[in-house]
This record gives sequence, C-alpha cells and structure tokens, in this order.
Amino acid sequence: MTNSIFVVPAVLLWAAVLWRWPSRRQGTTQQALWLALVGIAITATLEIPAVEGAVKLVTPAEPNVAYLLKHVLVVGVAAAAREIVRGIALAPQQARRGVRRRSASAAAVVVALGTLFFAAPVDGDVLTPDFTDRYGREPAMLAFWTVFLGWLGAALVSTIRLTWRYGRQAPRSRLRTAILLIGGSATACLGYVAAKATYLVALGAQVEQRFTLVYTRATGALLLVSMLLIVTGCTWTQLGRVPGLRHLNAYRRLRRLLPLWQALYEATPAIALTPPIAGRVRAGIRDLEVRLYRCVIEIRDGALALRPYAAPDLRERGREAARNLGVPDRQIEPVAEAVWLEVARRAKLRGDPPVPEVAINGLGGIDLAGELEILEQISTAYQRSEAVRVLADRLDNGLARRVEGVR
Repeated sequence: MTNSIFVVPAVLLWAAVLWRWPSRRQGTTQQALWLALVGIAITATLEIPAVEGAVKLVTPAEPNVAYLLKHVLVVGVAAAAREIVRGIALAPQQARRGVRRRSASAAAVVVALGTLFFAAPVDGDVLTPDFTDRYGREPAMLAFWTVFLGWLGAALVSTIRLTWRYGRQAPRSRLRTAILLIGGSATACLGYVAAKATYLVALGAQVEQRFTLVYTRATGALLLVSMLLIVTGCTWTQLGRVPGLRHLNAYRRLRRLLPLWQALYEATPAIALTPPIAGRVRAGIRDLEVRLYRCVIEIRDGALALRPYAAPDLRERGREAARNLGVPDRQIEPVAEAVWLEVARRAKLRGDPPVPEVAINGLGGIDLAGELEILEQISTAYQRSEAVRVLADRLDNGLARRVEGVR
C-alpha cells in the first residue's frame, strides 16, 4: 500500500486539530485529547512520501530521522490515549494512580529508541523507504523494535481492556461511542504490532519473501484504520454540536423512543397535548429538538398515569424473573422497567381497579441527557427484547388472578 493514501487521514487529523483548538483549555482530559490529535496528525503527515523527502532536506546529516520521529510520536499518542481512557473509565483517584510511573516508562522508551536508533549502522546519506527490510537483521535495530513493540503492545492492551470494560458498563451515549472508537483504534494498532513482530521473526528466519506483500498491505491498512478511528473517536462528542448532525441525532432518538411512546399513548391518550408523535416525526426536521424534549415529558407523564395500576413490588419481581431468565446484568433494569410499564398498561386497558398501594417512581435521570439515555434503553428493551414479552405475560397473569380474586 502506497503511503500517499495517508494524505486523507492527515488532512482530516489537521482539520480536527484546528477544530478542537478551543477545547484544549477545558481540562486535563481535553488537553490530552488535543495533544493526541496533534501527535497522530504529525505521524500521518510524516507517512506522506513528499513530506518524508522534505524532512531529509531539513536534516541532511540523518535523512532517516523521520522514521525515529514517527515512532516517538506513536509512543506519545499511545500514552496520551491510555490516560484519556483512564480519566473517563475510572474514578479520578484511581485514574491518577501510577501516572508518574507510566509517564516515566514512556519517557524511558523514547530515550531508548533514540539511543538505539543512532547506535545502529543506519546509512546516513540515503533516505531508506524500506527501512524494516534493510535493517531488520541489525542487532541495534532489532532491539529498537523490541522495545517499541513491547511497550506499545502493553499500552494498547491496557487501553483496550479499559475501553471494553467501560463499553460494557456505561449507558449508551456519545461519550461511550467515542471511547469504543478509541478502543477500536487501539485494536487496529495492536494488529499492526502483531504483524510487525511476525515480519521481524520472518526476517530473522530468512523467510520474509512469503510475507512481504501481505505484511506491507496489512500494516498500511491497519495504520490507516487506526488513524481514522482515533480521529473519529476524539471528535465524536463534538460532532453532536454540528447543526445538521444535531438534527439527525434528534430524529434518530425520536424514532428510538417512538415504540414506548405509542404504547403509553394507547393507554393514556391525554399525555399528547398535540397530535401523536408519529405524525410529528414525519413532518420534517424543524424543531426536532423541541419535539424530542416533549416526547420525554409525555413518556414520563404516561408512566406516572400508570403507577396506580401496578403492584409496588412488580419491579423487584421483574428484576428477579429477568435474572432467572438469563437476561444480561446491564439489561436487567431496563427490562424490569419495560415489564412494569407493560403490565400496568395492560391493567389500565382492561379496566382493572387501581391497586391499594401506589408504586414508587422507577428509573430516572437528573437531566434531559440522563432521561434520554434511560428512556432509550427502556424503549429498546420494550421493542426488541423477547424477555419483556415473556415476563410481562407471566407477571400479568399473576396480577390478573389477584384482581379476579378481589372482585
């Protein structure tokens, strides 16, 4: 794969650097994000042959110094990305724990890379495009790659584990998506580390001819994917502020809430102060954010209207039944809430009398963003989860029998 293809990610990265320039003063994490973008932008730029040739003119004594610079920058970006993910995925005190040790290890790796590079018998007069092929058997350069790949692989594994754990536990949000994209970038980069290590072993065994074409294409593709994913991840939360994308996001979230809204509207039509939300969604994107806000309010009004039609212990019985049914832990609360709403909705539609004791409020957020996250999870469970239908049938039959006994 020709390095000219790195022109595209380089342009995107520099655009992201300029776009996020004001955010660098919004805290340590934002500053680290911006510095990571700068580092990866320089790295992508140095991959462009014309730029690499220009660096040779600037450093005639060591025309291959761009090769060293790229590796040093990758170490810096990997270190910054790890701290960014730690700052988001862990509690503040836990995230800061060991930061000096990690910074010292990254600095030691940079010093070791510089020392080994200049100690290696690298041709100081010729710019070498196929650097790995030419110097892959030199002891100093083998040590260079061993230090680089070993430290980078460990840092990437740590980052991937944190993003995976955060992605499993965190509610769906733009921040969660951004962290998962950074994790995807780290995964692609780890693939590059594995491909590079495999090729170095093949060089030592003098069987590299079997792997050269695959290695060249694979490493180029993996680096390209890694760069595109990290620039997307670092800018994902900011993309929501772009007007067109903001409207698209509001429309998407409205469509996601629609099944839950329609179910509640059927049982409590009074929640809709204007025509049904389905018609309003199809009307276009004008005032979508206001409509989304109204939809959240109307769903909450519908849930409040159904409180007298479900027993106070229904949510707890729903949680227990969901666990027994094998529902994943992170889905138990949304499933239990969806079951509660469905059972109460059926009771109201049947004309059942109100229960003597009213249930307490269920899941809720402290602001609009939190409410949206929770209601989207409940609506998704209501629409797609087979467990909701099974549990609602089971618990509704029990409630119906108790009502018949009262009558």
